[in-house]
Amino acid sequence: MYASEGIMKLSVSGFKSIASEIALDVKPLTLLAGTNSSGKSSFIQPLLLLKQTLEAPYDPGPSQFLINGSNVKFTLYEQIFSKGCHEISFKIFMPHLCWKTTIRLLKEIFIDISPYDQKTREIIGKIIHVPGLRGNPERSYSITGTGPTFPGTFEHYTASIIANWNEKDSNKIEQLCEQISRLGLTSKISAKRLNDAEIEVKVARLPQNGRSKPDMVNIADIGFGVSQTLPVLTALLVAESGQLVYLEQPEIHLHPKAQHLLAKVLIDAANRGVKVVAETHSALLLLGVQTLIAQEKIAPDNVAFYWFQRDKNGQTKTTTAKIDENGAFGDLPIDFAEVEMDADEEYIKAASKKVFS
Repeated sequence: MYASEGIMKLSVSGFKSIASEIALDVKPLTLLAGTNSSGKSSFIQPLLLLKQTLEAPYDPGPSQFLINGSNVKFTLYEQIFSKGCHEISFKIFMPHLCWKTTIRLLKEIFIDISPYDQKTREIIGKIIHVPGLRGNPERSYSITGTGPTFPGTFEHYTASIIANWNEKDSNKIEQLCEQISRLGLTSKISAKRLNDAEIEVKVARLPQNGRSKPDMVNIADIGFGVSQTLPVLTALLVAESGQLVYLEQPEIHLHPKAQHLLAKVLIDAANRGVKVVAETHSALLLLGVQTLIAQEKIAPDNVAFYWFQRDKNGQTKTTTAKIDENGAFGDLPIDFAEVEMDADEEYIKAASKKVFS
């Protein structure tokens, strides 16, 4: 069983709420949506377990997996097993690559894994993980490396990458400023070294700059949305073709208009060859993707959309959307638009009742 040419396939079973096997294609742009605690994050977490294990600065020991790390945190192996399951299976399929592991829980943990060959290490080692919790804006940030690999979670590298672009890559800094301006967050961003250990990030006070020289302030002195969105934009710009970027709620703390416009940023990266996997709760982001498909900015075959939900037994099930050339996703178990219409109808009924009673 191999994925089609150029496509990665991930298969997970026995892990948390994913009791039965779920096997999904990872396309240039892959969207994971669904209700809270439906299993979206659980599907990607085995990949992150591999990432933090390979990046561990010490030998995790005979268990061979680092389960409590920077990307995912568990304290007992029992926490990662589906209810009633005693075996976890995780597989990665790509052309000329099949990597798998099995974890069995009986009286003790037994792990059977395929050897980490160079190809597997390269794929896992280059994963960029932008978590949903990206920290508070700081007056200064610690200096870090600037790629091409980013151990741990990505938000720690953002300031150093921007500072490096300021010094050496004017094209990248221009792209970053253009993207964050298009989202309506600020008109300019810069970063500079304060000393051998710290970097300061400054942004323009106003989203649109009417003067030749913008009023620059420390990132800690403006709205929270900029600091939360910068790691997303920076990760997508720094990623190389073939590199996987996993974004947890890229739309967090963004105004609805910016959520809609963020779709183009994701699609621009996907069109460069970056594998973008985004876990989202934003109907406007999804609508933005649909619109860009209809405008032929990305081929529908290069977009995958999966809806996650849990059945009456608490097990995760997925529905694969069939995307046509008009960007239509077809019928899903729960439609975000229907939720919004139901909310509007409920409000109109309540307001009308009060007005006419």
